Amino acid sequence: MFSCNECSASFKYKSGLNKHNRKKHEKKIQQRQDANMFCFMCNESFCYTEHLRSHLTGEHDINLEVQKLTFDSFSEFELWRKEVEHESNIKYIQANGTKRAKDKDTIYLRCNRTGVYRDRKSLNSSKKMKIQGTCKINNHCTSSMVVELFKATNSVQVKFFKDHFGHDIELQHLPLSSVDKDLIVCKLLSGASADTVVNEIRDSMTGTDKCERIHLVTKKHVKRIGQCFGVTPNLQKDRNDGKVVESKDDIKESKNSNEHLVMLYKNLKAEVAALLPQLDKIENINHMKHITTHVNKLKTLIQSDYTGS
Repeated sequence: MFSCNECSASFKYKSGLNKHNRKKHEKKIQQRQDANMFCFMCNESFCYTEHLRSHLTGEHDINLEVQKLTFDSFSEFELWRKEVEHESNIKYIQANGTKRAKDKDTIYLRCNRTGVYRDRKSLNSSKKMKIQGTCKINNHCTSSMVVELFKATNSVQVKFFKDHFGHDIELQHLPLSSVDKDLIVCKLLSGASADTVVNEIRDSMTGTDKCERIHLVTKKHVKRIGQCFGVTPNLQKDRNDGKVVESKDDIKESKNSNEHLVMLYKNLKAEVAALLPQLDKIENINHMKHITTHVNKLKTLIQSDYTGS
């Protein structure tokens, strides 16, 4: 809660306190001074996105298109928004709360590439950086939507800043849509394995089709989506998949069989593989004690179904 120093009034948001001080106590509110967005063409910095847009138009002759649209309902607006996101391979997110007034509610949507990457180490988080890197461009994209929902008529007015600035259109930085997730869940519910789901999705794209976000899905994505929806992927083993042998009895039994075996030594920095017939020779080497020290005495047997020469 934000309390007024002049009276007993309190407010949930700081913006409410500022408005109260301006109208009730006629105080001047100091404007923000942190310039957290910049023009990468000349490195001039700005405090507000509208100032960045004006700079790009006036100084660099970049025409930024602005559209004003009206919809009969919020659901109609949502259909249009999803169509825009699908066609342009862009995602718009609501980063702040809804601004509420007596006659209307206002929602601010911005490009998901807007923002500054927060280092996980500084946040004491164990989450690792994604392989494709962060989607944040450490700047503000000029594309956004100002959505006004009028309570009397349930109509929606949108001011759409269409053009993007400061980044390319990259599929790997888009989240999967709810439609794509539902498709994956349906495939998992039908009994398909994660590998099968990935292969079917990639095979569905022909040479003339435009590559979409779902075509970049991996087995890891499929498993994670299945976990979120409480669906376990069918664990169908490929004929070339290995078999893990853990107990000493299994190792002795496997040594006596004619099956092809590989022993792996899991190192902290490397992996060393040897066939079991070679393992007996390795164990006779005097330096074996030195080797096991570096591998932390961790031995794993993998039994392959491959029977070729």
